[in-house]
Amino acid sequence: MHLPWRKLLALLALLSLIYVPPELSGTLLGIEEPENHLHPRLLETLAALLRQIRQEILDSNKQLTQIMITTHSPYLVDQMTLDEVIWIEKKDGATRAFRPADKAHLRKLVEDRALGIGDLMFTGALGEEK
Repeated sequence: MHLPWRKLLALLALLSLIYVPPELSGTLLGIEEPENHLHPRLLETLAALLRQIRQEILDSNKQLTQIMITTHSPYLVDQMTLDEVIWIEKKDGATRAFRPADKAHLRKLVEDRALGIGDLMFTGALGEEK
């Protein structure tokens, strides 16, 4: 695969953050819009790597780094489970956070594969009930 050098550097930076030894890691890793720098097919790999590293750290009883990813990408959101998503929206000057997994009807839609989480993102169903 031919990657422009900027995308390659972005990928290397992400991998460096993900694979940093736990004793050198911080308590929070923030990744803003990785879809801007990765091929869409690599988003699935990124999600799998993050889960793998998380499990390895849990298995080793070392301090777990919290990972927060911001995105506008339905492709990346589709790689997440409903339990991994926190929806943030701003309305009337107030910022609010919602856990879509708390909505039984959304959980059923995703479990039945009627809609993906990325599809639900576009409908606005992940946030506040209208």
